[in-house]
Amino acid sequence: MIRARGLVIAALLVTAQLSNAQAPAQGPPQAPPRGRSITLGDVISADMKDNVFTIGAGQDLLRVIFYRDDVFRIWVGPDSTFTEAQPSPDDAQMVVFKGPAMQVAWRDAGDYYRLDSKECVLRVYKKPLRFALFDKDNVAVVWQESRPLSYGPSSVQTLRRDLQWKAFTPALMIISGWSKQTNLMKQPWIFGDPYTGYNRRYLKLKMRLTPYLYTYSREAYDTGVPTVRAMVLEFPGDTTTWSKRTQYQLMNGE
Repeated sequence: MIRARGLVIAALLVTAQLSNAQAPAQGPPQAPPRGRSITLGDVISADMKDNVFTIGAGQDLLRVIFYRDDVFRIWVGPDSTFTEAQPSPDDAQMVVFKGPAMQVAWRDAGDYYRLDSKECVLRVYKKPLRFALFDKDNVAVVWQESRPLSYGPSSVQTLRRDLQWKAFTPALMIISGWSKQTNLMKQPWIFGDPYTGYNRRYLKLKMRLTPYLYTYSREAYDTGVPTVRAMVLEFPGDTTTWSKRTQYQLMNGE
């Protein structure tokens, strides 16, 4: 599971079991075989049935299933086939939130399909297919994909807000050592503008915040009071801080 701004998002599950069967000598024309690495294209269909939102993108299908107002699953079905089986028994098993699908409102918003729960708005952009999560007012971005998802030997989801939130953490680490591919994608300049410009802006902000973050990190070490604090911790008598609209603040505003 992934938690962001109080929202819990089910891990995106990709099943990539591509067929190696040869086309029959006779019969109706078959689609040409696809390569092992596939990038999702444009949305060609969308429908809600039994509280499951199904999206068509070329030969692939995707399902969006809300289990709670703040928990949903994005499920990719390569070649329109959905499975929870692992390609190899040695692979780590997928973590799937269990429960019935709940009803959420949805509509065609022009450039994207909009799915509304009481806690968030999920945008499904059409050309190309990309996902973006917003707050329930459809204003503040929680995360959004900067590129369509790709799957194959490895599955890649590219999110835009990585450095933006890390700028507000005491320790900034942008290079992952898990794989060469991941390392390359973590480089702040790898995707070009406008994303390089976004990253440059927030890295500069990080440098300006460093003296403050250092001071409050030391205070957190000495007192146990965290750098990122619930608003009600600083202002317990202010009823405005008791709701989710003002959940936390960075430092204490001094």
